[in-house]
Amino acid sequence: MDNEVLEFDIGLEGGERECEDDEGDIEHPMAMAMAIEEDELADADRGRGTATSGAKSPETYDVAMGALQEATKRVVQVMQSEERILINNGKVRSHLQIDESHTNSRSGHEEGNLGQHMSEDDMDKSIRELMNELEFANRKCEIYRSNLLSVLKAVEDHKLELSIKVENIKISIKDGL
Repeated sequence: MDNEVLEFDIGLEGGERECEDDEGDIEHPMAMAMAIEEDELADADRGRGTATSGAKSPETYDVAMGALQEATKRVVQVMQSEERILINNGKVRSHLQIDESHTNSRSGHEEGNLGQHMSEDDMDKSIRELMNELEFANRKCEIYRSNLLSVLKAVEDHKLELSIKVENIKISIKDGL
């Protein structure tokens, strides 16, 4: 039996890009993530299409299922990481790196106050920003979960189709003897 090459893309690899506003400034990470969400969904759809194109043998199917399970584990690990967020096809950056342009824009007065207590308004604003980021991360996690479940369902459907075809071949061979 010849070795088959199985190429499978679930949208976890690829280049990273930055979003810029009209003035050429890098946008806040939330805006950047929102701008690339469509690309990630398209990548996941491409992965789903690859999965439904079919396996040529049970061995290929087993390899594909193993790859899907490994990819699922990796996505879950990344999403559960508290200090990291997922950006564009699996590229991961820490919050500090992403927020670099935001922290660099602080005035000297604000930097001088970092050692002192934040005002109640500043704390409320920080809490709102963190809650928005958490809400966005939860929505994005749900999208990934949905896409992975869709890919797994497509693979299961294809497995069923292959099982039916194998049974039909067995029956036709028995009838031929």
